This record gives sequence, structure tokens and C-alpha cells, in this order.
Amino acid sequence: MKYAISLILFLLVVVVTGQTIATPQAEQSAVPTLTPPTPVHEQQPPAEAELPDVSAVARIAEEGVVRVGILYNEPPFSELNIRGFVSGFDADIANSIANTWEVDTQFVQVMRDPQRTAAMLRDGEIDMVIAAQVRHREIDRYIEYSHTYYIAKKGVMLLADDPAESLADLADRRLGVVAATPAQASLETWLARSGVPVEIVTYPTLDRAYRALIAGDVGGVVDSEHRLQRVAGPNIDGIQILSEPIEIESYAIGFLPQDAAMRDLINRTLHHLTMTGRMDEIVQVHFPGDRYDVIRAWNNLPEDPPVPADYPSALNYPSEYVLPRVQRGEVIRVAGMFDVPVDPQLPQSEQRLNSLHQMIMDDMVSRWGAQVEYINVTGEDALNMVANGEADIAFGVEPDWEWADRVDFTSRYLKHGERLMVRVDGGVVGFTSLRGRNVIVPNNEPGITARLNAIADDVNVNLLASPEREQDLAFALLTDEDLNAAAVFANSLRLISHVRDNANLTMTNFPETTTSRWYGPSNLHGEDYSPRMMVMAVPQNDLEFRLLVEYTLQEIAREGVLTEWLLSLSLLQDIPQFEIWPGTGTHLGFNLSR
Repeated sequence: MKYAISLILFLLVVVVTGQTIATPQAEQSAVPTLTPPTPVHEQQPPAEAELPDVSAVARIAEEGVVRVGILYNEPPFSELNIRGFVSGFDADIANSIANTWEVDTQFVQVMRDPQRTAAMLRDGEIDMVIAAQVRHREIDRYIEYSHTYYIAKKGVMLLADDPAESLADLADRRLGVVAATPAQASLETWLARSGVPVEIVTYPTLDRAYRALIAGDVGGVVDSEHRLQRVAGPNIDGIQILSEPIEIESYAIGFLPQDAAMRDLINRTLHHLTMTGRMDEIVQVHFPGDRYDVIRAWNNLPEDPPVPADYPSALNYPSEYVLPRVQRGEVIRVAGMFDVPVDPQLPQSEQRLNSLHQMIMDDMVSRWGAQVEYINVTGEDALNMVANGEADIAFGVEPDWEWADRVDFTSRYLKHGERLMVRVDGGVVGFTSLRGRNVIVPNNEPGITARLNAIADDVNVNLLASPEREQDLAFALLTDEDLNAAAVFANSLRLISHVRDNANLTMTNFPETTTSRWYGPSNLHGEDYSPRMMVMAVPQNDLEFRLLVEYTLQEIAREGVLTEWLLSLSLLQDIPQFEIWPGTGTHLGFNLSR
């Protein structure tokens, strides 16, 4: 009892003094705190304030401290524990980031109020916020976000014996949700878009909604999955959470808009923590069993850990923004390979890829009411054109840290990479099945023979590469008895049409799974090999235009159109999960939805 009274008095003193938590790298000192806040409905932030000239990176480097905005009552992400320390998933990530930067962590309590959080970033009270921040379009212009470090979902909790298997099965039910919360907003948005007839029943707390489910007053409860699991507590076996989500939740770190140095420092650190395995360690502590694969490192990630002193202190903004030209309906210059003009001499795989790029861009500019000029260049030439202001978008590029200070990269839209194509009944499951065998490679894919031999050396397998024309790959594998090849090794974009046209051909998976087996250089801790990601490049630090591109691509994905297009280039299981950030389908006067 005396201990409880002392703790209460201590917390009262803290409220009066308004102190924050400083954590020397691996340790935390005793923590003062504000009263833990009650969840509030997210509001539209105020108009943008003038941005400062100096990056948060400069302050962190000078003071040796990173001020981290965090929640004190959002387990398992973060909470103020009985010992007076901030613990949880977000707290561990924040401390790991600070350790990498060789600075101390100072936790500063934030509320569930983006207006106040944005003001704290502008005023320098915090350098970044990692507070179970789910990306929302309405605040993207006021709080810029890092790469997504965790993906969860808002789901529907049902009783364990409920036969429903999809959201459509919930028709004509009553669904419970806590009033005036993001969960209610998500449920209402899903209802408007899906047209599934359900009745929304609001409750003051999640516990009340849960009890209503147990009593049979509602046929489901909607909230973030971790909250649903927490409210069920010891009765977790008595409930289930529908696998189909109401909404995907993308958790990211917030910072001052257009602070490009801070953005690159945070993102590179997240990639570094992923490649060293630290992110997976943290996930296993707080979400046991979930293998961490959210972040995949970009090409040419430096081996040395990033530190604030490596980044510029000045905030640099574009001399010219693309968005005003889009708003005037002017020409958007797009670099890459497209179907203009059609080149019949190109291999079918390249023609399909070029068509995909043009379909995406044509669709995007049609939603913007703008015009497009296609500039046929590839690789570094396309990136150079964007970096030099000669193009506004580059298609068909891969995210690369060597270009991070010259262009910005969008989210991925295509997964591809080296695969093995084999006979369905041939018994080949991977490279260990190819010892002493012939392996066909396309004669128009640069570097593919060297890659084949490098992997064979890795697994100590001797084999022989046999080049063939791309259009003859399946024929040579299936019918050339003299060659007697065991497999074809090539980029998946060159194999997909052969697999679709021949029922007795497939691409290898991991044994006893449907998980595709890729053979590109690893970009994830714990993986020997990985797929490659294709993205767009846009002008560096042109935030509004990058968001316009992201939102438009997300709307195309939401409508299912992008998946239909990608099926000409990918197996369904290889189409990446698209992050679709919550918010309306309009942006700065553009109607992006159809």
C-alpha cells in the first residue's frame, strides 16, 4: 500500500514538472510522465506552417540525443511499465535506432492527436515520432513518414465457432465498434466502398463491445488486431479474427515534412537493422512467430551503420515542383521503356513489361487530367533524367541507396527475379537437384550465366549452362532430347508466359509450400536469396508529387486493375501486397478513385 501511494505521489510530481525520459543507449533512467491519454478521434491537422532551414539531424548530432515522441499506453507497441520505463515494440525500435546512431534516447509522451504531434515536430520538441503511427492520407502533408516497419490490420473478431470466412459473409449482421475512433472510421469507409449491408453499433469501450459479442448482441467487433487479441485475454481460444481485413495498417516513423536528411537517415537505419537481424529479434519478442519480412533492403546498402554526422544539416527544397504543372494539365515527362513506338523486335517479356508501364502511366494521367510525354531510356539513364530535371517520373528502376540523395523512390509495384522453371513431374526442387545436369538460360539476358554459376558454386553443384532463345525456352526443356536439360534459369519475367502456356511446366517453390523460390541477391536477414522490386523514381524531396503518385497507384491497386495487369508478368502468388493508406480518394482537387 505504501509503495502504491509513493508511486502515485511520484507520478503527480512528474505531471507538475512535465519531464521526459532520457535513455542512455541500452538503458533508461526513471521516467516521469503525463497522465496516459484517452484515445481520441484523429482530426485534420491545421494549415502547414513555415518549415525550418535546419534538419533534425543537425540537432541530434550536436546534442547526442534523439527526442522520440511515443505513447505511454498502447501495448504491445509502447507503455509506461510499473518500473517507470517505456517498454514495447516501438520503444525497442527507437532504442535500437539510437544505439545505431550512437546517441541517447529521450522519450517524450505524445497524444493521439496529429495536430499536436505535427506542432511538436515543427517546434523541435521531438525529432521523430514512433507511436503506433498508422499512415493516414489526411496527415501525410503535415507529418512525413518513413518506410513502413510493421504491417497489421483492422479486423473483425468473431466467436470461435462462427462459420464466416470472408467479409461478404457478414452481410445483415450487427458489427460493434468503439465510438469516435479510427476503427469506426475504417468500418464506415469499408461499408461505403463494399456495399455489404451491416449495421454499425457503437460502444464507449472495446471491453463493452467484446462483452456484447460474447452475449450475442453483435455478430462481430472491429478494431486493430492487437487490440482485439488483448481484450479477449485468457479467452483467446474462444474467438477468431477473420483473415480478410477491413483495412491494412502500415506503421511508420513520423518526422518533419521534407526533412530529406532525416528521412534517409531513418530509412537507412531501418534497412540496417533489418539486414543485421535486429528487427526480426524485436518482432519475435513482441509478436512471436511472425517472421519479419516487411522491410527489404534497397540495392547497395552500405555495410557501415548510418550516423547523423554523415548527413547534411541544411533542409534543401526543390527549385521547381511538378504538382503545379499537373494541376495546369501540362505535359508530364516519363522516362523508361514503353510501347511508344512499338518495337516488334523486342522479346515478348520486354514488350509485356513496357505495356505494363504505359498502362499504369496512361491511367494515372487520365485521373490527373494531364498529358504525358514518353522518353524511351533504361536504367541509369532514366534515373539521371529525373535527377537532372529532364523527366518527372522514371519507370522500371530498382530502389538503390546510391541514388537516394538524387531521386526519391515510390513503393514497389512489381516483384520479379531469377527463378528455376522445371517440369511438373521432373523431381527438381532446387539447385541441389541439378548436379551434373544441363540448365538452359536465355541468350538475351545479360549476366544470367554468371549468376547461375555463382549460385551453383554456393551450393557446390557442377552444371552446364546452355543458351537458347527466349521464345524457345519451353520447347528446349520439354522436347530437346539431345540437350536433356533439367531446368531453365532466368528472370521470372521471361518465364511466366512459358509456364502459363504449358501445364506441365512450373517454377520451383520451397519444398512442401507454395512459397516461391527466388535466386536474386538477398535483401532480407535470414534469406539466402530474394526477389527484386521494381519501383518508380520521382524528383527528390518533391513530397506533394510523390504522394500524388503513391495515392494514384494505390487507387489503381484498390480497384483490382493493377493486379489484372500484373498477371501477364507474374504468378498470382508473386504479386506484392499493396499498401493502401487510409483516406479519401481525392487529393488536392484530383479525384483519384473510379
